[in-house]
Amino acid sequence: MAYNRLTVNGNTLIFLLQNANERHERTPWIMPLPGTKYPLLYDEVSTTNVISITGKIKCKTGNPYTTTTLARAAVRAVNVDTFVTSCTLDSGTWSSPTYTKDTSVNCWNLPDSGLDILATLVTINEENSDLNTLTITIELMQGGVL
Repeated sequence: MAYNRLTVNGNTLIFLLQNANERHERTPWIMPLPGTKYPLLYDEVSTTNVISITGKIKCKTGNPYTTTTLARAAVRAVNVDTFVTSCTLDSGTWSSPTYTKDTSVNCWNLPDSGLDILATLVTINEENSDLNTLTITIELMQGGVL
C-alpha cells in the first residue's frame, strides 16, 4: 500500500491509499442567441475531473498519527471552508517520523498538470472493527471553473 499526502493551505493529511477513481463531468449550459435555432451553435460546456479517493489512517506509535484525535485534527485542517486552489496530492513513503515524497510518481499528474486542484470534501467513515483505524473519503476537483 502506498502512502499519499494531501496538502491544503500548508496543512497535510497522510494516509494509506486504498482505492481511487476519476470521472470526467461535463456540465452544459445554454446561452441562447436571438434568432439561433441550433443548440450546438450556442451551447457552453464546463468540464471538470472529479477524483474520489478512499484511504485509511492507522493510528498508533510508528504511524503518521499516534492517536485518532490527532488524525481527526489533520482531517479538519484540510477541510477548509473556502475555495483553495493551492492543493497538492503526492505519493511517498513513511518511515517514522518522516514522510518522503516519491518524485517518480505523480497521482493524476498532480500538481504538475497545470490545472488547479480543489479539495472539496474529506469525510471520516467510522470503522467498528478497529478503533485505531479511520477510513476516509476524499473528493477532489481538477480543472474547470473553480
